[in-house]
Amino acid sequence: MTTNIELRGAVFIDQMQPQFAATVATNSEGFFPVAGEASFWLEVRPGIVINRLMDVALKSCDVKPGALITERSYGTLEVHSPDQGMVRQAGSLILKAAGLEASGALAPNVMTSETIRKIRLTASCNKPRRRKLATTKPCTSTQTTSAPLNTACRPPAAKASASIAS
Repeated sequence: MTTNIELRGAVFIDQMQPQFAATVATNSEGFFPVAGEASFWLEVRPGIVINRLMDVALKSCDVKPGALITERSYGTLEVHSPDQGMVRQAGSLILKAAGLEASGALAPNVMTSETIRKIRLTASCNKPRRRKLATTKPCTSTQTTSAPLNTACRPPAAKASASIAS
């Protein structure tokens, strides 16, 4: 049975920057990428074929899987390695196995040009004993690095018992 595969996007990243690698590692269930490694991302439709395409990459090249997302309509994969040549070869073999070319991907479309400035960081934690979220305080520049970011997340101190059993 032949599957008609639609290429949604194919991206080669020659060197992942530290923040991007950390973001990918946070959401990854595979091997965590490291800053400086090369990466190849692919999104196709239907989603189920992504498993077969990941198999092609892992069996033919020295790359590690970082992300494999299979949904009903779309599938996404990411492979990475310190060797850019291996990642490029894996990407080429994946596209060849799918019968696709990178130029056949959907053209990008700019959805917004909004610029966000002055982002304020906040922290919160879940208090299971009280079954509600704690209130948060904004992080300020006057806090020292040894002080906790949010003291509202700390449980109340236990009260010492006045009576001592004999």
